Amino acid sequence: MSLNNKRILITRPNEQADYLSGLITNHGGISVRFPTVEIQPLDKTNELMKCFDEISNYDFIIFISRNAAKIAIEKFFRNIDLIRNIQLVAIGPSTAKILSDNNLENIIFPHNNVDSEGLLSLEEMQSNNIFDKKVLIIRGVGGRELLAENLNKRGGTVNCIEIYERKLPAYGKREIKEAWHDNNPDAVVVTSNEVVNNLVLLLENDTKKLFSTPLITMSERIADYAKHKGFISKISVVREKSDDGILDSLLRFFED
Repeated sequence: MSLNNKRILITRPNEQADYLSGLITNHGGISVRFPTVEIQPLDKTNELMKCFDEISNYDFIIFISRNAAKIAIEKFFRNIDLIRNIQLVAIGPSTAKILSDNNLENIIFPHNNVDSEGLLSLEEMQSNNIFDKKVLIIRGVGGRELLAENLNKRGGTVNCIEIYERKLPAYGKREIKEAWHDNNPDAVVVTSNEVVNNLVLLLENDTKKLFSTPLITMSERIADYAKHKGFISKISVVREKSDDGILDSLLRFFED
C-alpha cells in the first residue's frame, strides 16, 4: 500500500513529528509540517520544585505526554534517583522510551490506546491496585481531568502538577502560504481539540478550504468536535492511537 504522493499536513509540535513524518515519507506520501501547538516549559517556581523534591512520597507517577517526561527530566528533577523505586506510568511507548533512555526502569504503559482511557484500562490502574495509593500526574496546563477524576473515584489520592503550557505559534503570512496554500494538503492529522481550534485560528482566512479537507483524528471525541467547529469533510478515526495507527488510517483512507 502506498500514499501515492498525497500531501499530509502534520500539526503536532515539530519535536514530536519526526517518526510520523518518516512513516509518511517511507510509504510514498509527502509530509508537510505545520505545528499548531508550541510547547513552553513553565518557570521553576519554589512550589513546583518542592513537589519534585518530595516526589519519592508517591506510589505511582504518571507522565501524561512525551513533553511531560522530557521537560520533567531536563528541567525539574534535581535528583532523578528519587523515582527509581516508584511505579512509573507512561501514556504510551514514546513517553516510556524517554524514561528508559534516562536509565529509568519499572515503567508500564498502554500499547494500543495512547490516551487517558488507555491508561485507565491498565490492570495497575484498577481500584484494587490504586485504592489508598498516592498518585502524581505530571502534565501540561489545561489537560483533561478524566484521568485524575477516575483515579480519585477508584480510591487513589491524586495530585497533579503542571510543568508546561501549549501556545498558539506565531506565523507570518508567507509561512502559512507555504504550508497551506502552496502545498495544498490532501489530508490533515489532528491529535487534539486544541489542534482543531488552532487550525481554525491560523487559517481563519481560508476556512472554506480547511473545512473541506479530510481529517485523520485520534478519537470520536475529536471528530465530533471538528464537526462542531464546521468541518464537513470526511473524517477518519484511527483504530490504534499511535503514529503507526495514524499511518494505517491514512493508507486505508486513500485506498478507499
